[in-house]
Amino acid sequence: MAKIDINDVYLEYDSGSGRQAALDGVSFSVGEGEFVSVIGSSGCGKSTLLGLLAGLMPPSGGEILIDGDRVTGTGKDRSVVFQHYSLFPWMSARGNIVFALKQQGRNGCKPSALREKADRYLGLVGLADAARKFPRELSGGMQQRVAIARALALDSPMLLMDEPFGAIDAKNRAGLQELLLDLWDCGDGRKTVVFVTHDIDEAIFLSDKIVVMSSGPGRVKEEIPVPFPRPREREGIVRTAAYAALRNRIVLLFYDDLAKAIGGEEVVI
Repeated sequence: MAKIDINDVYLEYDSGSGRQAALDGVSFSVGEGEFVSVIGSSGCGKSTLLGLLAGLMPPSGGEILIDGDRVTGTGKDRSVVFQHYSLFPWMSARGNIVFALKQQGRNGCKPSALREKADRYLGLVGLADAARKFPRELSGGMQQRVAIARALALDSPMLLMDEPFGAIDAKNRAGLQELLLDLWDCGDGRKTVVFVTHDIDEAIFLSDKIVVMSSGPGRVKEEIPVPFPRPREREGIVRTAAYAALRNRIVLLFYDDLAKAIGGEEVVI
């Protein structure tokens, strides 16, 4: 049995001029400990799908199962990194993480232990000196790193990430990708990760499988396994013919979607 089963999921919303479909019959599964990236053009429903997985809203049709149980709301088994930081502005970077740990049910832990854990994860994302700083004192990229540290500190078995590195500069982005893989692949078992991104190279480097979404409304266009063994060495795989072929295949899927949107002919892949 898969860890996550997404079965014929629809989502409609009221656009003001009638009902509009955001997702149209989306189905795929995510195995235990699998790292799956969802990619697609803007407006294809990637973030909406992640919100459904997080239990923030119900689908209009179909169902999402986790360990065979239907998702009906949020749960402590899922940590979420949103696009827009979602930090409490009146709490320090450390305070935001400590608060999340308490909400997870760790009120019985000593305050010093919670602070130490928060500081450890802030250090891992390169923010060891920012523990006492408030969000207004941090750049957008630094705030996003605090949000990533918070999600990782919760150590939930499932990690849902919505373009978590989008606001981060290239150098720190590469380092955080490596960190994410290190933390995903340590301990007794790998976490199950659903990772939304628009970056094809990021998706290939991180993922076991890539789900390509089509736009207007969102559907699964193709599920593509990533063939490179782990651990992956970035410089090694990007120079291979297999990497170029996989990347070109995904680019063509994007181009085909764009060509249809502007009235062109479908690209044969």
